[in-house]
Amino acid sequence: MKRFMLILAVLAALGLSGCVSAPADSAQAASGQLVVLHINDFHGKLEADAQGQAGIAALAAYVKSVRAANPNVLFVSAGDFNTGSMVSDKYDGLIDVEAFNMLGLDATAVGNHEFDKSPQALARQMEAARFPFLAANIQKDGGPAFLHYIVKTVGTLRVGIFGITTSDTPIKAHPLKVAAYDFSSEIDAARNTVQILRELEHVDVVIGLFHTGTGEGAGPVPTDKIVAAVPGIDLAIDGHSHADPSAPLVIAGTPIVQAASDGRKVGHAVLTVTAGKASLASWRSVPMNLKGKDGALLGDAITPDPEYAQLIKKYVDEINARYAVQIATTTAAYELGDRLPRKQETALGNLVADAMVWKARSMGVLADFALMNAGGIRASLPAGSVTRKNAYDVLPFGNTLAYFDER
Repeated sequence: MKRFMLILAVLAALGLSGCVSAPADSAQAASGQLVVLHINDFHGKLEADAQGQAGIAALAAYVKSVRAANPNVLFVSAGDFNTGSMVSDKYDGLIDVEAFNMLGLDATAVGNHEFDKSPQALARQMEAARFPFLAANIQKDGGPAFLHYIVKTVGTLRVGIFGITTSDTPIKAHPLKVAAYDFSSEIDAARNTVQILRELEHVDVVIGLFHTGTGEGAGPVPTDKIVAAVPGIDLAIDGHSHADPSAPLVIAGTPIVQAASDGRKVGHAVLTVTAGKASLASWRSVPMNLKGKDGALLGDAITPDPEYAQLIKKYVDEINARYAVQIATTTAAYELGDRLPRKQETALGNLVADAMVWKARSMGVLADFALMNAGGIRASLPAGSVTRKNAYDVLPFGNTLAYFDER
């Protein structure tokens, strides 16, 4: 109990915030196995697509099947769990929270898109959630804005989980929606939190939820740079860059994993702890009913969980009643591809920019051209009938059209 009080005192002195459990004093190093299921950048994709790919019902079925076969399972998110689909956005992300509450999500990192909505909407999400939002490098009003970490006992293992959010969120989100928050160094925050978990909490396993990314699309301080500077992390679960690796990236002995985006894949990691030392025994990225270009199923078929399918259908039907209204017809699909507008000129990107010019001119602004952040283009337009819902899915972030004169 004295050590527990010491932890609280050190947390207060360092300005850290964590969910602290009283550790059991034991000289014997723990051993055991831990399964960690993880997603990242889910972006409110609760509904399966037209080909039956992804969706919360398939995700739920997989998570429940793994739990049925394994006693020690954690299910976590590396951030951006909502915002990006009409079903999610029209209900301010609360449908996502409801679904993940049902599924027993253990924790999520705070992603930059968690700030897309108003601070009040984010507060309502956090109040409704039965899982913590973690970010060790965000402050508000001189104190922690979110929990920095949690400690969970899984079987015989004490597992520390912490979150880190990309520090360029203030220029990725609307300035007014993040004005109350201060973002500190990702590396310093990770180092301080790992030290607390190792030296004061005496956890057996440390898992970092990083909404910082690796490679293309990463933030200014990517996850590989963080783990290279911060020893003591057993598993780095990455997000933000929507990467789809076939194997972990190991940096300074720490494996970094990520599982695509939009709920299309689930990461499945197995950690083995022997005499107090954790190591990654296996990892795979499991497709959620994805199909290849030839239409063949990638991996095993997953039967969507009917309870979650029914939950989402109720909200999808409400959305379709209002927004499944045809507004245009196309002779060919406008393809997003593998985020192609970020890499090259595309018909979809040109359509968006041309629409911005048209809108400006309809308002009396004699626009010569338009500039669009390609990262805000999020879906393809289908061939044939195009609905308001299709258009929303292409541009889900509700940006304001602005103009300026350059003379």
